[in-house]
Amino acid sequence: MGMLQSTLNRSRALPAMTGLFLLILTACGGGGGSSSSGVSPVSPPPPPPAPVVTVQSDLVYGSNLTQSGAKTLTLDLYQLDGTCDEPVPFVLGIHGGGFTGGSKTGGSWPSNLEAVAMRGYAGLSINYRLVSDEPVVSAEFQPLRDDLIAAADEIGLDDLQRAQANAAVAAFEDAVTALDWVNENADLYCLDRDRFALWGSSAGAYIALHVGHALNDYFIAHPEPLVVVDFWGALFAADWLDTQGPPIMIVHGSDDLVVPYENALSLSARAEETNLPYTFYTLDNVGHGTNIKQPQPDLGGETIETVTIDFIEAHLLGTQPLYEVKRLIQD
Repeated sequence: MGMLQSTLNRSRALPAMTGLFLLILTACGGGGGSSSSGVSPVSPPPPPPAPVVTVQSDLVYGSNLTQSGAKTLTLDLYQLDGTCDEPVPFVLGIHGGGFTGGSKTGGSWPSNLEAVAMRGYAGLSINYRLVSDEPVVSAEFQPLRDDLIAAADEIGLDDLQRAQANAAVAAFEDAVTALDWVNENADLYCLDRDRFALWGSSAGAYIALHVGHALNDYFIAHPEPLVVVDFWGALFAADWLDTQGPPIMIVHGSDDLVVPYENALSLSARAEETNLPYTFYTLDNVGHGTNIKQPQPDLGGETIETVTIDFIEAHLLGTQPLYEVKRLIQD
């Protein structure tokens, strides 16, 4: 940021000093008198208007295949209202729902991404293909899909779980499609294509983690995030964590029966083993999900939402993030 500076003209120094002297005399009544100068006081300028977050809904970011044809994919874009002075970093928010449900406007995602936008960044929330769409992945993602289905067959998953595995890989592909859309439309929407974070919850965290860490092993081209936030999600295999990948934040309930807590422990252990920077917050005696807007005594009274955006912001700006492991006792 620059600072506007002005230089006094030497030829005007004496008149300026004389004017200042006269102003002081006027303010003092010229000699102790009580008569008014007759000059009305200058009113202070009005405060600037409060920032307003605008939402552009249902922007089409692409289409990908299903058994019944191509499915149109949409996102919502959260930004501060106003002109574009320079491209802003963005956060891609990814909803949960077990790959069978959920939407880009579900849960706390609208308010989460409004909070991101209030910091001066952009928030994007995407819809993606679900089990009911019967998605068909592209040839580029087929090897990853085949490996997941083979693993599902080895451990005896049922038909729904196999369908979820298939939909999960399709969702990875959709997230990459959304990032490619940003690359192509960054100038139009004032987005910094090189500085972004992935933030997912539950199934959305699976998507965020795999896009951030698992695709390079399959030689799948994709934009690289600077940081990944995992709310009660997992990698299908902890050793898929890319040692050269982005730092991660893990938030997980100790009593989670949907995505067992052991997944978070394995992920953090893998990060520790490979020296990948990470933060890990255990939600003590909490199941699958929590109110992230509730102040946390163990976070100095801050909310999980605020601490998460702080963590993201540090990576987007290149400042020093806070990496820590804590157990958050819930009231």
